[in-house]
Amino acid sequence: MLREDGQEKYLFFDPHVYNILMHEIPNKEISHLSKLVQETKGNDWVEKLAKIGELNEKGHISQDEFNRLKAEILKSIS
Repeated sequence: MLREDGQEKYLFFDPHVYNILMHEIPNKEISHLSKLVQETKGNDWVEKLAKIGELNEKGHISQDEFNRLKAEILKSIS
């Protein structure tokens, strides 16, 4: 839940995206991401995180490559 201009707003994520956000990203980054969600108009970065998470889960990219790509995505939205 977010508060904006005194109104409550809710964000809903695809279950796969939620899984990535909750399991692939360390907890300290979750609080940073929640702030970014409030400031971000679109969710293109969420889709990118979901895609690289899927590639990592399937073994198409290594954990190191996933971490590098994730850092690039997060840097591009901050």
